[in-house]
Amino acid sequence: MPDSAIGELPLAEYIDDNDKIPMEQGGVAMHITGEQLKAFIDRNILGVRALTLPEGSDVTGSYNAETGILTLGIPRSLGAANSVDGVFAGTSGDVPLCAVSYDRGQNLTDAQKARARANLGLTSIVKVSTFISDTVEIPVGTRNVARITCNENGYIPLGILGVEKRGTGAAQCLILEYFFADTTPPNARVYLRNDGGADALVSVEIWVLMAKEEIL
Repeated sequence: MPDSAIGELPLAEYIDDNDKIPMEQGGVAMHITGEQLKAFIDRNILGVRALTLPEGSDVTGSYNAETGILTLGIPRSLGAANSVDGVFAGTSGDVPLCAVSYDRGQNLTDAQKARARANLGLTSIVKVSTFISDTVEIPVGTRNVARITCNENGYIPLGILGVEKRGTGAAQCLILEYFFADTTPPNARVYLRNDGGADALVSVEIWVLMAKEEIL
């Protein structure tokens, strides 16, 4: 039987030990049993690589003993077997898929990213919000903390993206650290120290990455 017609045969769902598989060795037609094939794979093959060949090509196979990789060449078909969810291959033999795979990394277009978010019901799941503290007094040579309540209905903060000081003496105040305290509602704290020559009256504006509460 020509190799190119093998794909027209029914697909075997399993291999029994007593199955007989035709092969050619040294120009002589022979056969191996399913038991022999499975034993060879267990001992020698560490991986399988599949290549798509042009339509009408012969099936090919090669084995690299150094790497343990079996490479199979399978001719493409333009028949109904080469389709996904009713979408058939074009003249190139490739199925024009628009689906997004969620189990591996992909470089997606903006349209695919939007479709993926819509498929999962996660549209507008994150956004950046701005919050401003009350004015705090920081005498010369001392430190103080600005507390900012980051409360927005349906959203919770993920992290602080940026901090800006404003007010009298803001330029002479050093931001020491900032973080979210374990409070309800979420409370951001920004610690500042006045290294200048006069007392300061400072407020703090922060940019916060917010996420919809139901996805976390």
